Amino acid sequence: MNPATLQRAPYGSDFSGLVCGFRFHVDRPGEPIDTEAASEWLARDDTTKEFV
Repeated sequence: MNPATLQRAPYGSDFSGLVCGFRFHVDRPGEPIDTEAASEWLARDDTTKEFV
């Protein structure tokens, strides 16, 4: 049995384990984001007016 191909039991998370994620900006309400969007945000240089 190859552990890399095992299916995880679903409990509301995505494959990376993120259950819920939001991006907050000082001038806007919170915005739901997924793991891919969070990774892209973390790779940015200017995140001074936002947080995840």
